[in-house]
Amino acid sequence: MSSRPKNSPARCIAWPPVCWPPATQADGQSIRKGATTPCMRRSTSFKMRIQTRTTAFTMSTPIKEELWYGMRRETRTLVVVDVVESVRLMEANEADVIDRWRRFVNEVQTQVLPRHSGRLVKSLGDGLLLEFERVPSAVSAAIELQSRIAPYNLGRDGTTAMYLRIGAHEADVIIDDLDVYGAGVNLAARLATLAQAGEIIVSPRARDKLADDLDADIEDIGERYVKHIAEPVRAFRVRAPTMGTSATSRAPIEDLSSAIAVIPFAARQSTEDTAVLGEVIADEVICSLSRASELRVISRLSSSRVQHLSTDLDALRQQLRVAYLLTGAFQVSADKVRITLELSDTVTRTVVWAEAFSASLRALLAGEDPVIERIVSGTGHSIIACELHRVSSAAPQTLQGYSLLLGAIALMHRASATEFERSRTILEHLAERHGRVSQAYAWLAKWYVMRTVQGWSLDRAADGVQALALANRALDIAPDNSLALATRGHVQGFMHRDFDAAARSLRQAIDCNPSESLAWLYTGTLEAWKSNGTAAMEAASKALALSPLDPLRDHYYSHAGFAALTSGHYEQAIEWSLTSLKANRLHTPTHRTLVVANWLSGRQDKAREHAQELMRLEPSLTVKAYLERFPGGPSDYALMSAEALRAAGVPAGH
Repeated sequence: MSSRPKNSPARCIAWPPVCWPPATQADGQSIRKGATTPCMRRSTSFKMRIQTRTTAFTMSTPIKEELWYGMRRETRTLVVVDVVESVRLMEANEADVIDRWRRFVNEVQTQVLPRHSGRLVKSLGDGLLLEFERVPSAVSAAIELQSRIAPYNLGRDGTTAMYLRIGAHEADVIIDDLDVYGAGVNLAARLATLAQAGEIIVSPRARDKLADDLDADIEDIGERYVKHIAEPVRAFRVRAPTMGTSATSRAPIEDLSSAIAVIPFAARQSTEDTAVLGEVIADEVICSLSRASELRVISRLSSSRVQHLSTDLDALRQQLRVAYLLTGAFQVSADKVRITLELSDTVTRTVVWAEAFSASLRALLAGEDPVIERIVSGTGHSIIACELHRVSSAAPQTLQGYSLLLGAIALMHRASATEFERSRTILEHLAERHGRVSQAYAWLAKWYVMRTVQGWSLDRAADGVQALALANRALDIAPDNSLALATRGHVQGFMHRDFDAAARSLRQAIDCNPSESLAWLYTGTLEAWKSNGTAAMEAASKALALSPLDPLRDHYYSHAGFAALTSGHYEQAIEWSLTSLKANRLHTPTHRTLVVANWLSGRQDKAREHAQELMRLEPSLTVKAYLERFPGGPSDYALMSAEALRAAGVPAGH
C-alpha cells in the first residue's frame, strides 16, 4: 500500500483520500451515489451520529482480510453513554450543562478509563462512545459512571439534573487509533435507548460474560424491539453487584475445608485456535477430581464465570465458598503445551503447591497425554490422603468443537424459540462431526425434554422416544458419563414417567460422580413428582451448593423452586423462582410455580399477574393440558396446583 504523503494532515485526511473503504450493501453492491456516509453531515443527536457511522461500514457481511492501513479486527465491548433529554437541558442553561459535562468527561478520561483499561473513542457533547477489551471491565466502568454523575447534580432538582442511560454490547469490530467501526456500535446505541435514566442495558453476548452477584446484579427484561433492527433484541438490565447473597437464597454447604474450584487456565499468548484450551484443561481436571467422594468440586461452568477474579482469593472464597483454588496458565509452541499451576489455600491465602508441566497438544486433546493425571495426582495429594485417577471424559476432540458445544448449551437455556432451535442445529452438527462424543448426544436428549417443558413440542410421545434414544446413544459411547446418566434419568422420569428407572439412572450418575450437580437437581425434581417434599428439598439444595455461580443458574433455581413448592415451603418457592425469573423471564415452568405458590400463600393478585404472563408466553396452555403432562399423575399436589392455576386465570380446557 502507498504511504501517506508527508504533507497531509495525519488527523484530518486519510490516504487514499477517502474516509473509509467503499461501503457495501448486504448483496455486495456499492452504496449508490449520493447515499449518506459518515464523511457527510453530522447530525445533532449523538445516537444518530453513532448510527450513521455504522450504517456505512456495516459488519453484516464478511470483511475481507485486506484491511486499510492502520486498521485491525478485534473483539471489543462497546459502551454508549447518552445524556437523557440533553436538548431540553441545553436550551434551559447551555453554559451550565457544557461546564458540568466537560468536567465529567475529564473525570472519565483521567480516573475511570485508566482504572478499567478503557478507551474514549469519541465525546460528542451529549454522549460518549467507549471501548474495552473485556465485558466485566466495561460494566464496572459503566456502573462507576452512573455513580460519578451524581455529584454534578447536587443542589439541582429533577428538571435540571443530568442523568445517564448506558448501553453495552460485545462485538467483533474494526478499530484504528481514532475510531471503531461496525454494526456492534449501532446495537450498543440502540440498547442505550432501552435504558431509563440511571440504568445500564446490555446484550445477551455481553451478559454471557458476566457473573451474577460478582460483576453485576443482572435482570432479564425480555425481548424488545428497537429502531432499524427487524428482530426483537434480548436485553438485560445490570446494576452494581450485591456482594454477599442471603442465606435463604443460597443453599448451605456442609464442609468448607473439602471444597475446591478449578479456574480455567489463562493463555499467555492467545490465538483463535487455542482460545478455549484453558477451559478444556480445567474441564478434564474437574472430571477427574470430582470422582473422589471426599471432595466437593465446584462445577466448571460456575468456576469459569469468575476467571477474571482468579487473583482475588477473598472474593472467590466468599462467592464460591471453597477452601482450595487451582489456577494456572499455559503457552503453546507448535505441538507443545507448557502448563504452570498453583494450588492456593483461600483461608490462609498461601500457595500450597506449584508445578510446571509440558505436554503434546495433540495428545492432550485426544485424552492420551498423562499431564492431566499428573495435575490431578499432585492436587489430590496436597488436599486429601488418597490417590486420584484421571479417567477419560470423552471431551470433544478439537477446540472448535468444544466452543460449539458450550455455545449450544448457552443458547438452549435462553428460552428464545429462535435461539433454542439454533442450539439443536449446532448439537446435531457436533454429533455428526464427532460421533464418539457423548456430551453432544446427552445435551440433544436434554433439548427434547426442554422443548416439551416449554410447551413447544408438537408430539410429546415422539419427542420422548427420541430423547431416550439419544441418552442411550450417549451412554453407549461413555457408559460412566454422569451427565448422560443424569439426562437419561430425567428423560425416564419426565418423558416416560418410569420413576423406578429414573431413580436407578440418577443414583448411578451420583455414584459415578458425586459432584454431578444436574444429577442432584433432577433427583430433587423426581422426588417432587413423587410428593416426597423433604427429599426433594435436600437434593435441590445439594445441587445449588454444587453450582453456586453456574451460568445456567436460572435452570437450577427453577427446579429448586418447584421442589420447595411440593414440600409446602411457599415462601422459599417464591424466592427461588423469582431468582430464576430474574435471569430468564421466558421460562414458563417458573411462572407456573409462581402462580401456584402465590395463590396457595394467599397472594391472589400476584398469582393472577404471573398467570397473565404465563398465558402470554404459552397461549395454548390449559389446566387440562397441565394435568396431562404432569409426570406425577393426578396426585393431591397436581390437583391442588391445577385448581390454583384455574383460579388464577388459566383456562380449564375441554
